[in-house]
Amino acid sequence: MGSEIKSGLGILAAILAFTLIPLGIGGGLLYLRHAAVRDTEAAKSWIETPCTIKTCEWGTQGSGDDRAYLNLVYVYEFAGKTYENDRIDLLIGSMGDDDIMERAIYEAHPAGTTASCFVDPNDPQNSVFDREHAAKATNRLWLLAFPFVCVGVGFALMLLRIAVVAIFGGGTVDDSDGPNLILGQNEPPRSIPWHTQVAVLAGASGMQVAWLFVVAFFLIFIILDGPACWARLFDVIPPDVKVLGKITHVDALNSHEFGITIYQNFFEYEVDGQKYTGDSFTRGKRYSQGDTVEINCDSDAPSNGSIGGARPSEFSWWHSSIPLGVLALLFFGLACMYRQNIRVLWLMRIGKLATARRLQSRTASEQIDEPHATQSSQFYFEHDQGYVQARWYSAPNQKKSKWQRANETVQVVYHPNNPKNNVIFDDELKSVTAANRSAAENLMHSYAAPMAILAIIVLLYHTY
Repeated sequence: MGSEIKSGLGILAAILAFTLIPLGIGGGLLYLRHAAVRDTEAAKSWIETPCTIKTCEWGTQGSGDDRAYLNLVYVYEFAGKTYENDRIDLLIGSMGDDDIMERAIYEAHPAGTTASCFVDPNDPQNSVFDREHAAKATNRLWLLAFPFVCVGVGFALMLLRIAVVAIFGGGTVDDSDGPNLILGQNEPPRSIPWHTQVAVLAGASGMQVAWLFVVAFFLIFIILDGPACWARLFDVIPPDVKVLGKITHVDALNSHEFGITIYQNFFEYEVDGQKYTGDSFTRGKRYSQGDTVEINCDSDAPSNGSIGGARPSEFSWWHSSIPLGVLALLFFGLACMYRQNIRVLWLMRIGKLATARRLQSRTASEQIDEPHATQSSQFYFEHDQGYVQARWYSAPNQKKSKWQRANETVQVVYHPNNPKNNVIFDDELKSVTAANRSAAENLMHSYAAPMAILAIIVLLYHTY
C-alpha cells in the first residue's frame, strides 16, 4: 500500500513539474513580449528631438566574447539642458536580430551627423534612439512561447482531470453499463445529455491526438512565413502605400535555392516624415548599395515595409506548401472522423438496440451481407433482412483481441429502416455513455479537441 502511494505521489510530482516548468518558460517569454509592447506604446508619447551623433562605432564585449555590438552615443537638448545617452532601443538584451538594426544605424548615422531621438518629457534623461524596434524584434516571442504554454496547459488539464475524478468519482466502466441505461430505457427519438453529445462528437482519445498535429503543423506553417508568402502570392492583402526607398546593405546568404543564391537586402524609407528600416529577400537578383527601390507597406503598420516583388523571408511559398499539404490531409481526416461521430450520435438518438454475436463459422453465409466489413469485425445480429454485420465506432485495435471466441456478444444500435447503418458499443462509446460518469468527467474526456481548436484560433489571430 505504501509503495502504491509513493508511486502515485511520484507521478503527480512529475505531472506538476511538467505543468509548472513549461508554463514558467512560456509565461516569461510572453511577459518579455508584453513589456516590449507596453514600453513601445508608452514611448509613442515621447517627444521627437534633434540629436547629434557623438560616437558610432563597433565594439566587442571582451572576456572571450568576440560578438560585435554598436556603441552609439548621441547628444540632445531638451528644455534648455544638454543630455547624453547611449540607449538604442527599448529592449532589455538582444532578440537575435540586433545586428540588422545596428548595421542600418551605423551606415545611416556616422559620427558627427544629426538625427532624431525620442525623449521622455517627464524624465528628459530617459531617451531612446529607435522606439519601434522593440515591438518588431519581439513580434514572435508569443510564437516561441506557444509550444511551452500548450504543453503546460495540457498537463494542467491532466491534473484537473485527476482532481475531477477524485472529487466526483466514476472512471470505471462496467460491460453492462452504458447503452442499456442511456438508450435502453428510452424509446427513440431519445434525448442525449449534452455533455455526452460533446464527448461522442469529440471522438476517441486517440482520434483527438490528430488535433495536436494540426496545431504543430500550423506552427511550422507560420514559422515558414506561410501566411505572408501566400497572401502575397494571391494578393490577398495588397499594400495601400508605395514609397521609394534606398538599399543600405546587401548580404549573400549561405542558403541556396536550386543552386541560386538568396540575398538579404537592407533598406530605409520614409512615410509621413518618419524614417523606417527593413529587409527583404531576393532569389538571384542582387541589389547594390544606394539603389532606389519601391517599398510596399500598410498605412496601419508603415514599419512593416518590403521591397516590391521580393520575399518577406528567405523562404519561398513552396516551402510552406509542405506543411499546408499536411494540414489539408489532416483536415480531410478530421472531417471524415466528425462525419462518423455525427452519424453515431444520430443513431444513438433514433436507433434501436440489438445484440450482435461473433459467429464461429459462416454457415449462414448466404444470409450475411459483406460490403460493410471492417478490419476484424465478425459480429452479426439477426434482423428481418437476415444477418447484418456490426460496425465499429472507432478503428479496431488490439484491445478487441479479447473477443476471439465464437458466441461472444456485443451491443449494437442500428437504424430501424436500414440495419446496415449501425455501430457497436465498444469500450470508447461505453466510456463516454456510462451512467456513472459526471458531466465534468465527460467534458474532461473530450478536452483535447476543443483546446486544440482554441490554440489554432490564437495562432491565426496573432498571425493576422
